[in-house]
Amino acid sequence: MDWMEFIIGLLNAISWPIVVLITVLSFRKNLTKLMPFTRKLKFKDFEVEFSDEIDELVQNAQTAFPDLKSDPKTHLTAAARHLPNSCVLEAWGLLNVQAQTLVKKHFPEATINEDTPYKDIGYVLTKHEVLDLKKSKLFNELRRLRNKVAHAESYEVGGSEAIQYVDLCFRLIDYFQELNNTMDDLDKALAAQT
Repeated sequence: MDWMEFIIGLLNAISWPIVVLITVLSFRKNLTKLMPFTRKLKFKDFEVEFSDEIDELVQNAQTAFPDLKSDPKTHLTAAARHLPNSCVLEAWGLLNVQAQTLVKKHFPEATINEDTPYKDIGYVLTKHEVLDLKKSKLFNELRRLRNKVAHAESYEVGGSEAIQYVDLCFRLIDYFQELNNTMDDLDKALAAQT
């Protein structure tokens, strides 16, 4: 290796960090203005999350301006283009709450393993014919995509895919809510007869 190759190798190694540093320094005023709205900052292996501060800020803003409150589906759909993976996880979380509520309330004898709760809930709902074949497949596909987002390294969902995911989750959420209400009414009617 001669001195020219050494210099070229050295320039290759330090050029990107220098470009990033110059960019950050050039836009530091604008970047500091954006920081309050940033939920997650990631560069290679470095990652920082600011969601707690943002959540508190949003809650305070909603108290001051009640018209900022919106339903979860609207909130997730609006955020899906900017935070698609977070929206997928949050939509699944809401779906899981509805599914768990249904299982615990109407099938208390069902066994849900702590290691595979989502899979077990889907199985219980399918076994008791709460989910037909198509809805069962949808539930399981949504679960699989959620698992990829949560566990696969560097797996990113696109904004339009996240919006579709949120919509599908809320279709099942609405279905579970209606079903839960219907089953509650049936339970009340049976209790009244006895």
